[in-house]
Amino acid sequence: MLTLWNHKTSRFCLSLPLWAMMCIIGLGSGVTGHTVFPITISDAANQTLEFDAYPQRIAVIGRGPFMTIHAVYMFEEARERVVGYENRSTTVKNFLGLLDSQAHTKTELGTNPGIEQILSLRPDLVIKKAWTPDKMSQLLTQTGIPVMHVGLETPDQFFDDMRNIGKILGNRHRAEQIIRFYQGRLDHFDERLKDIPEHDRPRILVLHLDGRSSSAAMRVPPKEWMQTIQTKRAGGRPVWLGSSLSSNSWNFVNFEQIAAWNPDKIFIVTQQSADTETIIRDLQNNTLWSKLKAAQTGNLLAFPSDMIGWDSPEPRWILGMTWMAIHTHPELFADLNLNDEIDAFFMFLYGLEKNVIDAYIRPGIHIPEQKPPSR
Repeated sequence: MLTLWNHKTSRFCLSLPLWAMMCIIGLGSGVTGHTVFPITISDAANQTLEFDAYPQRIAVIGRGPFMTIHAVYMFEEARERVVGYENRSTTVKNFLGLLDSQAHTKTELGTNPGIEQILSLRPDLVIKKAWTPDKMSQLLTQTGIPVMHVGLETPDQFFDDMRNIGKILGNRHRAEQIIRFYQGRLDHFDERLKDIPEHDRPRILVLHLDGRSSSAAMRVPPKEWMQTIQTKRAGGRPVWLGSSLSSNSWNFVNFEQIAAWNPDKIFIVTQQSADTETIIRDLQNNTLWSKLKAAQTGNLLAFPSDMIGWDSPEPRWILGMTWMAIHTHPELFADLNLNDEIDAFFMFLYGLEKNVIDAYIRPGIHIPEQKPPSR
């Protein structure tokens, strides 16, 4: 048994596989050593920021704000320091309510809040997901409020962001705990896959559907986005990488291109509110789609989610990568239990107890079964 941090009870016991224990054993939480100010940070926008004290009133805004706020909340200090956040979805509020008994006191900003709304929070730091400072970042900086940019889009950038968040919250040790949790799993994937040459790896298509029918707009991710990285690190060959792709947005494709690729496995990403079971069934029964190899072998699957999809550069990306590894190479990862990984994720990273996970997280988890279509 391994004792891990819990923000409500201060500790809990969790039984993990040996390889998972190796990545976090011996790590405690809390600040260690004496902090010397100023703290210097180089953020995702390559800006250098200096802090003479730990920020006490933090606001979170920007593109995909749920990704950033969920990353910040892996640190216990967020519960006291975050005063407001941009909210574009009710799922964010629901999830934060499980993590923070005072979440209802945080100010929710609407989509693309104006400078006056942000200033009303009296923040001493704004955290924003962006690669370059935009007009809002510049305006905030001009008023004397520092803006720390996070990237989150790749594992390495995610780790850099964790270290920066750990610095400004005064808990660098927690940042290293989080990184070890993720890195241990990445190392496990790499070790299992090291002897499989590229040309022998399954050909994978990650496809975003904007609607529920076979005529819906279909898109594939850019080369550097998390969905592509998940595919490669899970041992697949992304079939779309030979195409001319935009580097900063999903790329539209048509069925003719999908048929030409005819991948071994297709993982469908949809809107969070979509009925994925119906979407997959309709695609499998479609005259054209049913001829694809993936549909005929039961490998046309919806990408899993709970309150949040597991394909985005939000902390859940490691769950999505784990699911992809299990379905891309079931023979190599037969001993990897996804349910145990779900428990480990929410317990260790967010301090949730098992009964809370079972009551509020698991009912919303949608994990498709791999089975041939009915004829």
